[in-house]
Amino acid sequence: MLCFLSTRQATAKSPSHKILVVSPGRGAAITIAYELPFSVLQADGFAWRFRLEGELNAEDLTGCTLLILYRCRQARTIAFLRLARKKGIPILYELDDDLLAPPPDESWGEPYRNDFRWQIIETLLTEADLIKAGSPELAKRLKKRGFRAIYRPYPVKLLDLPTKKREEAPVFRVGYFGTPHHRKDIEAIFPALLRIDELFRERVQFEFVGCYPEGWSILKRVVIHPCVHDYFGFLKRLAALNWTVGLAPLRPTPFNKAKSDSKFRDYTAAAITGIYADLPPYRHTVRPGINGWLAGNHPAEWVERISEALLDAKKDKKLAVAREQVRRNNSPETVAAAWRGLYEKLKSKVSTDDILSIR
Repeated sequence: MLCFLSTRQATAKSPSHKILVVSPGRGAAITIAYELPFSVLQADGFAWRFRLEGELNAEDLTGCTLLILYRCRQARTIAFLRLARKKGIPILYELDDDLLAPPPDESWGEPYRNDFRWQIIETLLTEADLIKAGSPELAKRLKKRGFRAIYRPYPVKLLDLPTKKREEAPVFRVGYFGTPHHRKDIEAIFPALLRIDELFRERVQFEFVGCYPEGWSILKRVVIHPCVHDYFGFLKRLAALNWTVGLAPLRPTPFNKAKSDSKFRDYTAAAITGIYADLPPYRHTVRPGINGWLAGNHPAEWVERISEALLDAKKDKKLAVAREQVRRNNSPETVAAAWRGLYEKLKSKVSTDDILSIR
């Protein structure tokens, strides 16, 4: 039988709060959503364990005091959820994308457009005690659909400010990172990049990590960087690139409008000032001209914002404001405190429901 361990190592005293996190896969999202805040909570007797959704068995619930289902989508997980409820274990479903409205023009969304898969996710959302949404917009949508949902920010750990490299001639570095699923987002503003290339000529260099637009080789100066799959390694690599400005475009699709403000957190942690899509994910975070910039859907707006950002003598001040905001709202300690409150709320709810059912 697998046992619960604290984030770093087992302690002499057995933890009293044992959280089981279940997901279809493990990647950067799990590191961000759970490893960062729960590493803080281990000092308060919390421990967490991860299991792949496809490998669950009844013994996994032994000692569990909170079950978290992250983007789960298998029919067998419904039975697992119901078993947890029988044992009096509170259940939280975490959702950082609107999987009930997947993008119609992306192949990865095909499984989620299947009626059977959609029904499974809806059942899990309905039967969970609470849904933790990754953005205010997503929480609002879920509530309109009749689900019990709340929004809580995700954490990020700020890196030390890197030493800026001195160069013989000033070169502006315009960067973008993302998964291949976001290619259509960066391609939507590619005309803006071509125009910036014309305006700044040899003074600008474009850099892409993990995702790049078709036709990128037309740009005069361009670098394609390999992906770094370890999240903390990725942030360190991003900071070391010394980008002048980072881009975060999103097409104005219903799916994108419910996404989280992830690039604001990552760019800010890596000491990069960003230009963000003027959509709900960033409107509640970015204060234009104060901690970054917003740009609308038309490439002409991106030309204006990129030009403004490259020539702005006060980028460091904007970055400082953004980092203070992230330190205040997204530090692992702040998010850990929010998790502690959620945990207590869920435990209290389940206990109250048990008393009412006895009566």
